[in-house]
Amino acid sequence: GKGGGDITEEIEVYERDTGKIIGRQGVTIRDLQSLTGCRINVPKKIERADGEECEMMKVRVSGPRAQVLRCKDAIEGVLMGYEPADVLAEMDGAIIVRNMDGTSIGMLSREKENIEQKCNITLEVDSRSIRIWAKDDNRDTAIAARDHIDEMLADVTTVETILVRVPGQKVAEILNSTSMRQLQDSSGMTANVAKDDQGTAIRLTGLNGVINEAKELIERMSGGGGAEFLPLQPGLLLRMTPQMEADFWRDLQHMSHATGAQVELSKGSNRANFVG
Repeated sequence: GKGGGDITEEIEVYERDTGKIIGRQGVTIRDLQSLTGCRINVPKKIERADGEECEMMKVRVSGPRAQVLRCKDAIEGVLMGYEPADVLAEMDGAIIVRNMDGTSIGMLSREKENIEQKCNITLEVDSRSIRIWAKDDNRDTAIAARDHIDEMLADVTTVETILVRVPGQKVAEILNSTSMRQLQDSSGMTANVAKDDQGTAIRLTGLNGVINEAKELIERMSGGGGAEFLPLQPGLLLRMTPQMEADFWRDLQHMSHATGAQVELSKGSNRANFVG
């Protein structure tokens, strides 16, 4: 081991599974190391004399003893297909909800502060999962929060059809806008022209949460306002260092002054809205 009581332990894994530990572009191994404070060494593929690949490989984990044990457990979870942050949070008592759709993640990102206050929890929103921590360290509090979130999402994920009235001359511009196309591509929502005795409308069919977003977008554009949005990876801003975050908000404010467009963005959101 190295100074400060550090130790090194090994985990035997199948060669074919080493890619799970590394992750796409090294994201998973970086998360494992930053979240546990350990160093992880994944050996390169070894070919035996007969040309076959070595079936089992030894992954080395180095760091303080307690952190090494956490890291090893986290690696076992990663090999089962879970995210490092989810595995470690679950080990520490958080309740995890996995495999969430983008619409639900987006809604929870926007409602994060309200949910935290109402349910007395800390809510971490990631790209496909959420982590719920009870502020009073009572697991029942976290379970009640999860049930509350389930009820909220039941409303958001109900499929509905609505009509949104628009001026006839605006229909093509709205339907062909980048924002409307992005909403349809990312959610499966459909948007079509509808005409009746009352005039022209856009018929929206999709998840409740998505069509409400689309309705606000259409009404804003119908009134002559510009409206675009940029999809973001949930939790992107939460992963910034304090200096990076300060620089980001300063640059955003400068851009807003220079262009005259307002940027609506919260720290946990999965999108930035541009209004002007």
